[in-house]
Amino acid sequence: MRNVIKVIASILVFVILCAGINKGIGYITNDDTLYFSRVAINEMYDSEDIDTVYLGASVAFYALDPSYIDPKLGTNSFNLATMHQNMDGSLYLLKEAYRTHHIKEVYVDVFYEIATLFEAEKRQDMTSMYLITDYTKPSLDKFFYEINGSNDKHYFNTFLISRRNWQLLLDPSYIRGVISRKLTSEYRSGGLVYKENRPNEYVGRGFVRNNKKLQTEGNLFRVTRHNPINIDKLSPTWVKALEEIIDYCEKHDIKLHLIATPLSNYRLLSIGNYDEFIKFINHKIEGTSADYYDFNLLREEYFPDTTTNFSDDHHMSCDGTLYFEEAFCKLMSGEASREELFYGSIEEKFETMKENVFGFVLTYGDDDDMTVTPVTTITTGEYSYYIEVQDENKNVMWTYDTTADPGLMTADNGVHFTYADEHCIVIVKCFVNGEQKAQAAFELNK
Repeated sequence: MRNVIKVIASILVFVILCAGINKGIGYITNDDTLYFSRVAINEMYDSEDIDTVYLGASVAFYALDPSYIDPKLGTNSFNLATMHQNMDGSLYLLKEAYRTHHIKEVYVDVFYEIATLFEAEKRQDMTSMYLITDYTKPSLDKFFYEINGSNDKHYFNTFLISRRNWQLLLDPSYIRGVISRKLTSEYRSGGLVYKENRPNEYVGRGFVRNNKKLQTEGNLFRVTRHNPINIDKLSPTWVKALEEIIDYCEKHDIKLHLIATPLSNYRLLSIGNYDEFIKFINHKIEGTSADYYDFNLLREEYFPDTTTNFSDDHHMSCDGTLYFEEAFCKLMSGEASREELFYGSIEEKFETMKENVFGFVLTYGDDDDMTVTPVTTITTGEYSYYIEVQDENKNVMWTYDTTADPGLMTADNGVHFTYADEHCIVIVKCFVNGEQKAQAAFELNK
């Protein structure tokens, strides 16, 4: 009997020792001092009487502020959106919120891009899961989320935080930096350790304020256009989790609202077939008590067509959030109807709204040359461009003016020009009939 007790005790000591080593190494190699989810999830557990939660990726934690919404809707809500949150992560957090607070209502953001990511069996980056599971309490739901949402290439990293960044143990300066930040009063009290500036700022109850915004109209650009949405190739993991959320809400008498927070018109026009995604979501909720509100359909009087409503082509700035939340509360309170607020489709929206140039697509040539093509709804009118190529100190090296040299223009109202074979800054101004419609500045390194 004594031998049995010794064996059991030895096993327990070994397990405790391994757990301590895992936690210790994870503490000094995992820099979560600026992870919003760490603060938000802990705050959720400490909060009482939560009856409504918001779920989704970062587009949602920038969009839904409980302190603004609750007085207007009479809710006691919490924003549980996290960076890159996939739909199976939303499903798990819904279960966790219901287990701890008996949620009555949930809003799930259905950002289409998340639906196009790898299914669980092929996921290559598990950060979006770790941002959730590192801070939630042990449960069977958590265990099954970790198993089903991960794959055999990542199981060790999923369950052993010490293994994720073990190579950083060889970087003393990194370790010193992590430890010094974690020893601050801010971190030890459960807060965030900000850098000098705060482009994104945790406000409370899961809401993150986006202090960044685009400064000039039409200054969005990409090297390629966004791909159209292929409904047949949406992630099976995402689709299955969405179906499970719908079923879970039906079984537990939770009112489910599927929503899509506004994307820039640049992205919507670049995609080209967003209406197919709207039809897909509407089909998924047929015959259920769930509803779906896609705020990309907002009319301009409720969400103005201005680039400054965004910090990039899909995250709203503070300005955009205020417009969105006002429309959101009008709709959900019954003050305004869907028909009053929304267009019937994205196609109708672009056909009805004022024509505009929303940004550019960049195409690199074989040498030091580039073509800039507008993403635009303006089909008639005379396009022209003024371009400055600056060195890294912002000294002007070359200028191009298509009104003086129309040969630079391309057949699709773009412009082709030479930039440099070194680091430079390019400023492109686009005019239609002499009126400036868009401006973008981008750095090139070659």
